[in-house]
Amino acid sequence: MSTIANTPNRLRDSRSERPSNETSEGARYPLSAAQRRAWFLQTRDPADTTLNICVAYRLTGPLAVPRLRSAVSAVVARHDILHTTYGLAADGEPFQVVRPDVQPSWQEHDLSELAEPSRARRSEVLARREFGRPFDLAAEAPLRCTLVRTGAEEFVFILVAHTICWDDDSWSVLRAELNAVYNGAEPLAGPGAQFVDVAVLGEAPGAPEDAAVDYWRRTLRPLPEPLELPGKPTGADTENRRTGRSVLAVPPELLARVYAFAGEHDSTPFAVALAAFHALIHRYTAATDFLVSVPVSTRDASAVSVIGYFGNTVLLRAAVRPGDTFAEFAAGVRDNCAAAFAHQEVGVDRVIREINPDRGNGRDGLEQLVRVGFGVREAPRGFEFDGVTAIGLDLGRSAPQVPLRVTAVFDVHGVHLEAEYWADEVEHGLVEQLLTHYVRLLGSALAAPGARVGELDMYGPQDRSLLLAQSHGVLVDTPATTMVALFERAVAATPGAPAVLAPRHDRSGDVALTYDQLNRRANRLAHWLIGQGIGPEDAVALRLGNSVEFVVAVLAVLKAGGAYLPIDPADPDERIEECYRDARPRLVFGMVELVAAEESAVELPDHDPADSERVRPLRPGNLAYLIYTSGSTGKPKGVAVSHAAIAEHLDGFRAEWGMTAEDRLLQSSPVSFDASLLDIFVTLTVGACLVIPKPAAFRDIPYVADLITRCGITVLHMVPSTLSTFLLLPEVSEWRALRHVPVGGEALLGEVADRFAGVFDAELRNHYGPTEAVVSATHMPVDGPQGTRIVPIGVPNRNVYCYLLDERLQLVPHGVVGEIYLGGAQLARGYLHRAGPTAERFVADPFLPGARLYRTGDLARRGADGVLEFVGRADAQVKVRGFRIELGEVEATIAAHPGVGHCAVVAVADRSLGTMLAAYVVPAAADLDLEQVRARAAASLPEYMVPAAFMLIDEIPLTKHGKLDRDALPEPVRIAHGYREPGTATEIRLAELYQEIFGLDRIGADDSFFDLGGHSLLANRLVPRLRAEFGVQIDVRVVFDNPTVAGLAALIEATPLAAPEELTAAERERVLGEWSTGVDLADVPDLAEVIRRGHSFPGSRPAIRCGTKSLTYGELFARLAAGRPDELAPADDAAERLVRLVTTLLGAVAESGPQTCALPPAAALAVAVADRRAVAADRRCRSADPAYHARDVRLLAVRRVDARAAVELFAALADGAQLIVAAPAQWSDPAELAALITEFAVTHVVTEVGTAAGIAQVAAAAAATVCRWDLTGTDTAPTLPGLLATAAPGSVGTVAYAVPEYVGAVARGPLDGTGRVRPIPGARVLVLDERGRPVRPGVLGEVFVGGAALGRVGDVAAGPFLADPFAPGLLVRTGDRASWTDEGWLVFA
Repeated sequence: MSTIANTPNRLRDSRSERPSNETSEGARYPLSAAQRRAWFLQTRDPADTTLNICVAYRLTGPLAVPRLRSAVSAVVARHDILHTTYGLAADGEPFQVVRPDVQPSWQEHDLSELAEPSRARRSEVLARREFGRPFDLAAEAPLRCTLVRTGAEEFVFILVAHTICWDDDSWSVLRAELNAVYNGAEPLAGPGAQFVDVAVLGEAPGAPEDAAVDYWRRTLRPLPEPLELPGKPTGADTENRRTGRSVLAVPPELLARVYAFAGEHDSTPFAVALAAFHALIHRYTAATDFLVSVPVSTRDASAVSVIGYFGNTVLLRAAVRPGDTFAEFAAGVRDNCAAAFAHQEVGVDRVIREINPDRGNGRDGLEQLVRVGFGVREAPRGFEFDGVTAIGLDLGRSAPQVPLRVTAVFDVHGVHLEAEYWADEVEHGLVEQLLTHYVRLLGSALAAPGARVGELDMYGPQDRSLLLAQSHGVLVDTPATTMVALFERAVAATPGAPAVLAPRHDRSGDVALTYDQLNRRANRLAHWLIGQGIGPEDAVALRLGNSVEFVVAVLAVLKAGGAYLPIDPADPDERIEECYRDARPRLVFGMVELVAAEESAVELPDHDPADSERVRPLRPGNLAYLIYTSGSTGKPKGVAVSHAAIAEHLDGFRAEWGMTAEDRLLQSSPVSFDASLLDIFVTLTVGACLVIPKPAAFRDIPYVADLITRCGITVLHMVPSTLSTFLLLPEVSEWRALRHVPVGGEALLGEVADRFAGVFDAELRNHYGPTEAVVSATHMPVDGPQGTRIVPIGVPNRNVYCYLLDERLQLVPHGVVGEIYLGGAQLARGYLHRAGPTAERFVADPFLPGARLYRTGDLARRGADGVLEFVGRADAQVKVRGFRIELGEVEATIAAHPGVGHCAVVAVADRSLGTMLAAYVVPAAADLDLEQVRARAAASLPEYMVPAAFMLIDEIPLTKHGKLDRDALPEPVRIAHGYREPGTATEIRLAELYQEIFGLDRIGADDSFFDLGGHSLLANRLVPRLRAEFGVQIDVRVVFDNPTVAGLAALIEATPLAAPEELTAAERERVLGEWSTGVDLADVPDLAEVIRRGHSFPGSRPAIRCGTKSLTYGELFARLAAGRPDELAPADDAAERLVRLVTTLLGAVAESGPQTCALPPAAALAVAVADRRAVAADRRCRSADPAYHARDVRLLAVRRVDARAAVELFAALADGAQLIVAAPAQWSDPAELAALITEFAVTHVVTEVGTAAGIAQVAAAAAATVCRWDLTGTDTAPTLPGLLATAAPGSVGTVAYAVPEYVGAVARGPLDGTGRVRPIPGARVLVLDERGRPVRPGVLGEVFVGGAALGRVGDVAAGPFLADPFAPGLLVRTGDRASWTDEGWLVFA
């Protein structure tokens, strides 16, 4: 490999001659330092192909193939390194040995008979297969040659070499010698110097100079933090890693300016180009200290004609100071390069050992230290065979050893940039954008070398305009107004409409107020408040829970001109008192005080207060409310919001959302949570009805579920974790009125959104916004499958500005993480009585003079379509269950305990709890009781801020940079008491349920649900399990009252069993008649007749292929006419046996009468059916679909040819389609299956759910020909549709439920991630309880299957078969558990 750093005439080139020794064949030689590294990397991971060096050329002309092969052999004979293998000696040292008997692989393929599209596809498949095949260095020559004939005088020549024997300069040696031998020029001189002479025996004795090693220690210690590239790392191993490549030409005039700048500043072109690359990586990652790998060559004059690996990797440290000018920065990079290249003789392995001694897991350390590479090389020139032209082809290259490597490639046309990257970590579009930005940034730097590095322009006018346009919502001129005006407008429009409804739990005495009644009641109280001197800018604290009284009080305070301060009565007294001290409210209303005030106001006027009656006039700029959020200092801080801000937000929200006066919204947020503003005011300003549940209602999910149904709720606003809990309830299918479900406050998981789409037709919207920007700043309508991703937060709301900026307030590019800055009229004033934090967070807008922005501390990336994806927090603030938490406040509270010396609190992901807090405590005394620490924190903090896990540690671990070292913290362990074995059967089963919920291996009888990290949402998930498991009717309160395993078990055992609910007549008719029974098959032709119709297909049409074996329809039916072969007779290979088995199956079906042929048991069952018309019916239920036709190419990838697979065989061949059957060696290898899809342009894939997921993960867009997936399995992950849509855009599919005793599918459903299915025609499905009674929809039972395709029982043991208790016939007991939905779908547990 070469770079600008060492290419002649670019930086320098000086080497001393090395001695040469004669090579003795068969002798063992040590490895050079560079070879040792390549050998280690390959033997560490034998599947690794990142060390493969690959090229491909199109050769056009009268190529003499024998002469080319002879020429290759002649060149190989001259270079021992090309027939050298590598091993490990008994002393643990690697060695190399020259083996004349080991020759490079030579393969030839003839594709000239294929059509042009197939030739191109097949050539690419062959090239990628060779590029992606690892070398076995112990037995295989490190060079492979493949020649593909694509026409009479057209070839593709593919060469793959291993790095252990090759570098970029080796291509020129091979090209020159191969040209000479092929063209018959003067005979080549005898073998010259060999690689071992020059690079091994000729190496200077001893270790590198201590001074050189010391240089690297000084330069690279302490190591910088690992670089985080834009993207989403998947952790794919090298075997499954996808790679990509992007190319961009460099304008010649820009290259000339690089050379000119280098000359003017006493630098080198390489150093100038590298400085711009450092600046670009800084702008893309915000990193100021990182490593860049640069390939260098150690070749000298003695090695000019030697093939071999003379490479090394230099680690250059980038120290970016964004405030430096580019000229200053480029000078520093120049000096850094000169010093590093002066010490390049130290191998990178030695450097890594010196600076990173704590390597583990067999890794060499380089990929842990370096994430980007930069270099320069000469492009390999084409071969010059007589009469033949050679053009390089881009059929894929080897994978880079770092996630992103950018190379400046010099060729005959000039210079182009080549980016090679790991496609699993960095997206193609982002890489293309990065190359464009590099060229622009380099041009900007050269045009204005005095500009600061952090402010160099890399966009151009078009890109900048697009980013700015995507940084705001629709801009509409709206006059400022007050909340009071918006509400009174709604009153005037619909005075008699219901405004608030508070249903009673016992369904009696519901409280309901019309708009006129609510307004008059609020007016009377407002006049009373005015009489107490309350006016604009005065705060009134409302220590009230969700209630009609709270709504009345809020409106009264606003109408008087005051600002309300909501206080949740459930918060600890200490926190409430802190809010009072800071806000200094003029009045505090608890329920007692409010009732007294209303009684005093009963005789006061009930008209709307006018400004003339208020203490001071009310203006849009006046304060409307104060909301206290968590504070980093340990004290909550008050966010002050004006009428104009919240009114602007509500006006835009209503306009974009479409909520009307006909809607009913269920209040779901606590009063101290800013989302409560949306619940109350968006409802009361459009004339809709606000439904107010009982206090703490969302701890009783069954109550809420019933309320939603009973009250006809159309709008449900909640956090995603609550939505996830609701989706587990059977009752959700009854929420027919639901139209809108806005969610926000925490990340919305794609699988939750997909489950929602499978249940509701309602609109789901994801929202994002901090309290300082009034509830919500962005929105995202959730459409289509979301898969495993976090649902994006969307685009800015109307009149909202949402910029993504770096630390210098520069716009970040698409796909790059930046901090969210929000602007617009909706911004809060700031923090009450806190000028410092207000000035820190509310800053001047750099794009709109005179405007402000709120610095959120949240990180996001914006896609090219303008959609925002939330990434996380830039500081220590997190969200748990929708609540924003400053970790500093939690830490300060815990540290206040006298026994705590130091404390660190972190948010961790828990598969059971979602995001939870974990507290790590360093004790100040030896006898610290963590339970006391937790109890004290619980007394001072709201429940959601109390850590779920407390851990004692000796000291807080810090990184070398003085930051908290999260990776060094022990795994959090939730608080548990001393272990006591569960005793009773109920305790044992309860402990198992706790284990499932919390993801723990062991739960004791005395372990508490809440000490283990449980909370109200998890309790609501537990209760339905308890009801189903133990048959008791209990509510969530029993979990709060009896949190331990033993306590809850005792209560369950003392609770009478709930009486089973009888099915209504209508339900019985549905589950036994409409959903469970088969259909009349009188009009369905027998399968044998369908198969015999196949004789009409063209005889030349391909019918079946397995491996290298294939049959046309003519050959297939000729075999059938000749009689069935003995399919169990020996065959040469598995593929032939499969083809014979298929023929035998078809013959068996085409015959009449019982089958007596010797078939494998599962295959025998496929043809031994009660009525073979049922198999034809299975085919018919799909063949009616226009997606199935004779032009199909169907891939069958199954473990064995069983009953289900046999039906797929029949269906494909009865349709006249081409059937590709995966051979045994292929079906379990997703990469092989993906290759089959590409090679044969497969349109339909028939396989199992897990296999399809594997194909999708390795195929990327290579499965683009697939239009349909027919899958078997009920364990369909919600993420699967998204994976398959990525692998095969536009494809659709089905999932099927099958059992061994039934031929073909029992039930089918759409491939939508829900796993729901419906019985197919001819199948009978019953879901019964333990007493054999049909269960009602939503209740789990065991699945029993019957119908026309149930296998003959004959000699089959009667175990799983029993008489159908509801109709003539047999059933098979499957052991599977499922429930019906109200729509007749079957959903498996």
